[in-house]
Amino acid sequence: MDGYTKHALGIKRNTRPSKRETIFLNVFLIGGSIIFWLALVWGLFSSLANGSEVTSKAPVITTIYWSDGDSGRINGNLKFRLANIDAPETGGVGASIGGAKCEKERKLGYETKAYIVGITKNSKLIITKDFGYDKYERLVIDLTANGIDVGVNGIKNGFLKPWPHKGRRQLIKKPNWCVTTP
Repeated sequence: MDGYTKHALGIKRNTRPSKRETIFLNVFLIGGSIIFWLALVWGLFSSLANGSEVTSKAPVITTIYWSDGDSGRINGNLKFRLANIDAPETGGVGASIGGAKCEKERKLGYETKAYIVGITKNSKLIITKDFGYDKYERLVIDLTANGIDVGVNGIKNGFLKPWPHKGRRQLIKKPNWCVTTP
C-alpha cells in the first residue's frame, strides 16, 4: 500500500496520538469521571434529603399498632410516624408530651385512630418512602394500605391534616384541632 492510500484511509505511520489528541483524551476522561462522581454523590445526597424510595431493606409489615392517627409501631418494635401529616392527639388534655390541647382534640384523636386502624387492618401494608428518623427516633414514612396512601386518604376524608416538613424542620405551624371550622 502506498503512502497516498494509507493517508486516504486514515492510516498513520506513527500510531501514537498527537499532543492535541492526548490533551483532548485526558480532558474528556477526567471531565467525564468528575461528572460521573458528582452525579453519583448528588443522587445519594438528594435521596437522603428527600427520602429514599422503598428498597429491599424495607421491613415486611406483619403487624401494626397505632398510638394515634399518625404514629405507632410496626412489627412490635419499629417506632414510626407518617410523613408530613398531623393527627389530633389522644393523650390527656394538658399532658406535656402527646397531650391534646382540648377535649375536642382528644375526641377527634380517638375517632381518627379508629379510622386509621380500620383502613390498615387486614391490609397489605408497604412503606413507600423512608424519610429517616425524627427527634423522637421514629422512622418517618409514607405508608400504603392495599395500594392507597394512608396519609392522603386520611386528609381526603377529614381525619388528618397536612403538616409539611423539610427534613426535621416544619414548614407551617402544627394544625390546631381545637378551633371550630365552619
